[in-house]
Amino acid sequence: MTIAVKGTKLADGQFHARVYVVGGPPDGDGDVLPDVRDGHPVAVSLGEHDVLFGADPAGEAKLRRVGNAIHAFGRTYDSVRGRELRTKLLAAGPQLEWSIGWPTDTARTRPPTAIELEQWPDAKRIIESWNPVEVSPVNRGSCGPTCRTLGAKCAAGCGYGARPTKRCDCELCVKSQARPTRPCGCELCGRRTLSTEEVKRLLEAVPQVLARARAEFGVGRPRPDDATHAFAMKILAFSYACWQQLPGPRPRIHWFHSDGKKFGRFDPITNEIHLSLELADNLDELIVTVGHEAWHAFEAKRGWPPSEAAAERCGELVLERWRQHIQRS
Repeated sequence: MTIAVKGTKLADGQFHARVYVVGGPPDGDGDVLPDVRDGHPVAVSLGEHDVLFGADPAGEAKLRRVGNAIHAFGRTYDSVRGRELRTKLLAAGPQLEWSIGWPTDTARTRPPTAIELEQWPDAKRIIESWNPVEVSPVNRGSCGPTCRTLGAKCAAGCGYGARPTKRCDCELCVKSQARPTRPCGCELCGRRTLSTEEVKRLLEAVPQVLARARAEFGVGRPRPDDATHAFAMKILAFSYACWQQLPGPRPRIHWFHSDGKKFGRFDPITNEIHLSLELADNLDELIVTVGHEAWHAFEAKRGWPPSEAAAERCGELVLERWRQHIQRS
């Protein structure tokens, strides 16, 4: 059952973390993980799945489906290990990644099908049923940086992105109490308000800075001839047709001067594909690059972590199908 969670308020000592993505793409070990029963209980390790190796749990959590991912809603224990976990959560904040553990003898698995391998070339096995027993903060999460801590609070109600309700001696509170609330002229702050003349000089320098950036780094909106741009848009539409229909609006295409490093990149924040002007002289590479970046757009809309291996395969697939399309027409 999918549960929508909006504006969740964490009680004292609780945390909330995204643990894995349901039904693909694969995790770091190549496993495609299944759903779990809503409210499924698990133990919480202090780090690197140590509970599975005999350590005492540092907390407990329940797993719930949120969108296409499983989230852990848990609390730390009032023990030495629990307090260590709480400190780790507050100190690392959203940089802390998570993973899930289960006894291997409880899992029923199968190899990926040809269709699944076409979609996820790095898939090694499909887990059809299992019994997860533990979640853990780790150095590398099961879905990369996407599987991270989303919220945590100490006993005083403080946490990253939250204002403490009372004073306490946790590391986060001590740091926030020492931080000045506004700039001043003291030696500790080392900051001051800019004068009107200084602001004016900075604003006058902006056009020169932008002109230099355009000349040296190609900043701006360069563009090839209209025919090349129209062809790139046509290939983008063709890529969408290859995968039936991607959710949401199609990305916009912009161009940049060649940097000698990349032919293209996708910006998930602006939903834009940026292509190198160098591609105007190599239409096959242009097709592959547009298909590659269109796949990254697909991943972003699905909430999946980016996979270069899958994007490379999709770029080649778009070129192959485009050649077949040209031969038939």
